[in-house]
Amino acid sequence: MRPFSAPSRAALLPPLVVPALAVCFLCQAGGAARAAELRAIGHQEFLDRVEKTDPRLQALAARIEAARAEVAGARVLANPSLAYDREEVFLSGKGAADNFLRLSVPFEVSGRRAMRIQAAEVGVRAAESDAKLERFLLTVEALDFYGRAAFAREWAESLRQGRDGLARLVAGARARAQAGEASGYDLGRLEIELGSHESLVADEEKVLAVARRSLAYLVGDASALLDAAEPVSIPPTPPACETLTRTALDSRGDYQAARQRSDQAELELDAGRRGWVPGLSLTGGLKTSAVSDQTAVGYVAGLAVSLPVLDHGQAERARAEARKQEAQAHLRILERQVMASVMNACDALTRSIEDAARFEAQLPRLGELLRRAEAAYQEGERPVFELLDAFRTAREVRLRSLELKREARRSELELWRALGRRP
Repeated sequence: MRPFSAPSRAALLPPLVVPALAVCFLCQAGGAARAAELRAIGHQEFLDRVEKTDPRLQALAARIEAARAEVAGARVLANPSLAYDREEVFLSGKGAADNFLRLSVPFEVSGRRAMRIQAAEVGVRAAESDAKLERFLLTVEALDFYGRAAFAREWAESLRQGRDGLARLVAGARARAQAGEASGYDLGRLEIELGSHESLVADEEKVLAVARRSLAYLVGDASALLDAAEPVSIPPTPPACETLTRTALDSRGDYQAARQRSDQAELELDAGRRGWVPGLSLTGGLKTSAVSDQTAVGYVAGLAVSLPVLDHGQAERARAEARKQEAQAHLRILERQVMASVMNACDALTRSIEDAARFEAQLPRLGELLRRAEAAYQEGERPVFELLDAFRTAREVRLRSLELKREARRSELELWRALGRRP
């Protein structure tokens, strides 16, 4: 068993929260901070409020809207053009003018527009797959932080429990010392131990206050204090690791997005390959000519064909080919990483559950240990330092059990991250 130590203050706060909390504490220091309302919150309510207020979720939604805008852009037809021309020739000092009003409408006959629309639609699905995974990871991050706050609360409660037990011993030793039944050394030793324990409780109260303020910050309510109401418990045993690895890739949003982006690039590549097909423009309009003293009115019609001899889609093909290769490389990277991550996370979770359950089985013995140690001390059979050793052992066992349960919960979240879903 490792020596007792307080949890890392930095470990309780995700990087995004630390600078904002610093500002929050500066703005609400003193009496205003102490007067903040403390309210317990369950993990589901916490997640619901995070989903409503976290600006990162709004950014994900905006990213999908940007992808949909690409579809709208691909559907847009080329604009027609309207032109006016005047031609005039002179003979013997007299001019003859012709006026032209032309409307030109381009037509896309190569099928590239339809392919670009399909590619953009696949891009929307890829953006949605990416956003689905990122939304889930944000949920896991919020659950992780909720678990840290619950861990801080239970850690502080365990220390307070130990402090109360020591305070009861000090009160009893003080009464016996006044009656001449106990030595001043025992009383002094117990009071020193109580003072040391009070210092640990004070330190953990600070950590707990930061965790409570941070929970409130994450739901957009910096004026309150939120307490993680649910206990830190051992998670259920996951399905067999082999079962999870078989379906791991299909459940990963980034893997689906990479496949969809490969399909999108293939469609863009097909569109680029049709760059050799000429573009077509139809022109029609009105013509007026001066004939003698009269104005003749007629029409003008024309057909224009582009000549793709310089730009025949070579740049578009090169970009699409590069994007396709990037997406396929990302697929291969994920195939290598995800399997190992899922297997490692599943194995770590199974071991963590076993360790936490085995250690938790010792907790019922602590009450009997303390009762025997206290009875032996009061009857003069054992010195005070053995009683204090029993109290320290009980404290460390309780805290170590809490650490192992918290580690099991974090291992569970790591498995969720590796899978991209809850198993």
